[in-house]
Amino acid sequence: MAIDSCCRQLVARPRYRSTGTPVPMSASSVRAGVSVTPSPSSAIWPPGSHTWPPACTSPVAASYAAAARAHSRPFVPLDGQDLSAARHKYRRHARDRPLHPPALATGTKRKMELEAATRRFRLWFRGLRSLRRDLRSARWDGDDQAQLTKLVDGFVAHFSDYCAARAEADPVWTLAAPWATPVERGAAYWLAGWRPTTLVHILYTESSRRFEAQLPDLLLGVRSGNLGDLSPAQLAQIDELQRRTVAEEDELSREMGAVQEGHGAVGADGELDVDGLVGRVGAVLAGADALRLRTMKRAVEILEPAQAAELLVAVADMEIGFREFGLKHDGAGSGRAG
Repeated sequence: MAIDSCCRQLVARPRYRSTGTPVPMSASSVRAGVSVTPSPSSAIWPPGSHTWPPACTSPVAASYAAAARAHSRPFVPLDGQDLSAARHKYRRHARDRPLHPPALATGTKRKMELEAATRRFRLWFRGLRSLRRDLRSARWDGDDQAQLTKLVDGFVAHFSDYCAARAEADPVWTLAAPWATPVERGAAYWLAGWRPTTLVHILYTESSRRFEAQLPDLLLGVRSGNLGDLSPAQLAQIDELQRRTVAEEDELSREMGAVQEGHGAVGADGELDVDGLVGRVGAVLAGADALRLRTMKRAVEILEPAQAAELLVAVADMEIGFREFGLKHDGAGSGRAG
């Protein structure tokens, strides 16, 4: 599109002779191969623009024109060369030495980064569904402790790998999470993900629900081995885990608040330190992911394999439930808007 635009303007712009004197040309003179004497009063060639390609009207075409000048291989149409020949030669020149204006290259890079981050999230989410299915099947359809332990470790490793991949991504994309639904970002996200204390809350909720359901059996001394059958030592460790996690959450929230308020945003030269701000955001997000992972690992250490499997299935249910509700809500909103 930009190449065609530039070529169409060739017939309305002057050309260069070896001396660099601009010679205005018309479309008819180009087709007929007739040279036209320079016209001092001609306003076709803007002052100070005695370079090729001529100034183009569209921003994209202008970017390609600037790149062509930087490549020091100008294309000069010959006398009598018609428009189709000029277009063909310029396309061949562009093919032999592609032009990538810096602005377009930067935009393309950002788009590729976003696509890679979105693809990474979708692959992780697909793996989460698969792990939830396997854990649920191994917990309630079988009683193989070794298999349960293997699946629990696989779940934690899956989350750990995703956190490691996010640490290498652009913090701006991680925080904005454009691949997530508005419901997920608004209701479930704290620093680009669920709060670490949410895992402890889920643990308490699942334990209470199961405890109430099996209270008569527990009074008779029948042990189930599920989350409703936590020992006093386990409850004490979970309480300690919650206290420590709340304190670390508050510290991360204060750090992000300082970034958002602009503390330290201005460098020594008095200019806005954008790179420094992005780096600080990345450090806070990395700390949040590390806290999520530590909380999950510690909870799994406290629990028995069957109990850990039940907890991780509930965590996966939360992630998947918010995702599905968000997609459904977005679809309903689109339907109403349409």
